[in-house]
Amino acid sequence: MDAGLVGSLESISRNLTTAPTAQRQYTAPLLDDQLQIVTGLVDKGRYNEQVGERLHLLAASLAQTVGWHRFDHGQHAAAARFWHAAVHSAHAADDRDLGAGVLSDLAYQALWLQDPKLSATILERALRRPLHPAARSVLYLRKARAHAALGEERTCTQALAAAERHFEAAAGTGTAPAWCAWMSHAVMWSVNPYQPGSVSRFRYCRAA
Repeated sequence: MDAGLVGSLESISRNLTTAPTAQRQYTAPLLDDQLQIVTGLVDKGRYNEQVGERLHLLAASLAQTVGWHRFDHGQHAAAARFWHAAVHSAHAADDRDLGAGVLSDLAYQALWLQDPKLSATILERALRRPLHPAARSVLYLRKARAHAALGEERTCTQALAAAERHFEAAAGTGTAPAWCAWMSHAVMWSVNPYQPGSVSRFRYCRAA
C-alpha cells in the first residue's frame, strides 16, 4: 500500500466529516463504511511505518466522528466502543494529543450520563501524558466541570486556574490540535471571576 492511496482515503474522509450537518443522513453511513475500509487496511494491509501511522491516525479520527454520531442518537454504549477504538488507534500512531482528545469525549459522555466521578477519573488519566498546552487547557476545563458536579468547589477552582495557565502557555507554541481549536480567550473570560460581570468559577461550571 502506498502513500497515494492513503492520501485519497484522507481526502474522502475529510470531505465526509466536514459536510454540513443537514447532510448527515447521507454522510453518516458513508463514514461507517469508510471506517470499516480503513480498519480493514490497518489489520490486513502491508505498509511501511509512515503509511501505517497515517492509517492509524485516520482510523482514530473516523472512529471519533462516528462515536459522536452515535452519541447524538443516544447510542451511548456504541459511542463508547468507537471512542475506545479511537484511543487505541491514536496510541498506535503515537499521537498523545488526539488520544487525550478522545478521552475527553469519553469524559464528556460520563458527565452527560450523570457520572462526574468517572469523568474526573478519565481526565486524570489523560492529563498524566505530555500534551500540547491547549489540549491540557481543555482537559482541565472539563475536569473542573466534573468536580463542580461533585460539589468539590476547591478542586474545581484549582482545575480552572490550571486551564488558564495552560491556555496562556499555548500562545506561540504552534498550531493547537484540531479537536481543541474552539478554546479561546472568550471561554476563559467567562470563567474569570475578576472580570466585570462574570459569574464565579464554581457557578459557571455547575451551570455548564
